Amino acid sequence: MKRIVQTIVLATSFIAFVLPAYADIMTVTMLGTGTPRPEASRFGAAVLVEAGRQKLLFDVGRGTAQRLSQIYIPFKAADKVFVTHMHYDHIIGLPDLLLSGWLFGRRTPLRVWGPEGIVEHLEGIESIYHADINRRHTHTSIPIEGAEFTAVVIKPGTVYENDGLRVVAIQVDHGAVHPAFAYRVEYRKRVLLISGDTKYSKALSQSGVGADVIIHEVAAASESLYKTNESLRRILAYHTSIDGLTRILNETKPRLALLTHVLAFGISKEEIMTRVGSAYVGDVRIAEDLVAVDIGDRMRVYQRSAF
Repeated sequence: MKRIVQTIVLATSFIAFVLPAYADIMTVTMLGTGTPRPEASRFGAAVLVEAGRQKLLFDVGRGTAQRLSQIYIPFKAADKVFVTHMHYDHIIGLPDLLLSGWLFGRRTPLRVWGPEGIVEHLEGIESIYHADINRRHTHTSIPIEGAEFTAVVIKPGTVYENDGLRVVAIQVDHGAVHPAFAYRVEYRKRVLLISGDTKYSKALSQSGVGADVIIHEVAAASESLYKTNESLRRILAYHTSIDGLTRILNETKPRLALLTHVLAFGISKEEIMTRVGSAYVGDVRIAEDLVAVDIGDRMRVYQRSAF
């Protein structure tokens, strides 16, 4: 199959075809707020950003395609994906998005931006499903292009820019998973920061100054578990602690912070929120699946209508 692979250097932009924007509001929808643990109420990590006529996906965890269908987003419109890092729970939905998107309407390659390893991952998906793709193409005459991809291996800097929408990749520290990226998304006067998985990052904090909304991970454990479980301490070492989270929020002061990918070991989410609230004065919420935010002069937080 035809594949297009492109490597970009610092601050190089991808300029897409320009469509007129019809609003200055950027809408952010939490398609999935979960962790590697499979849960019915929280699907895998995925954020949908809608700005003007553009729709961007940040990570594609399990259930992303189902969530898009639930909120009536056509697959052919959600054809641009930005991956934070190569942990499976952030990319396991890619085969579904690639192939279901093709089968149900996308007629152009899925475009994916991500760290080193993303090209090989997508090539592996194509290899695994090669026979199925060929059979469906032969029997239905669906154009094969929709089952293909274009991949951009990113480095820190601007990775996408089109019609007032700009995406900037920020390298963060997620331990042995290297490189890992956060994303700053700018549309008109609005700014969104998506942390991905990371420990406290000064670069991320600096990039978050002026952000309207920050979507950030957090991880915490009870004192007894932390003291006695060495494996758990290793996990927590490459995620953001409560202290690290409140430090970032105090340094950036967003209008709203949404906590996602919440890893809680022997501690309740209510206790996490209490501890965050004792160190940071601002609007912080634990995100739920299909919670959406309209970011404008006024900000609206609501549950997205779904079927």
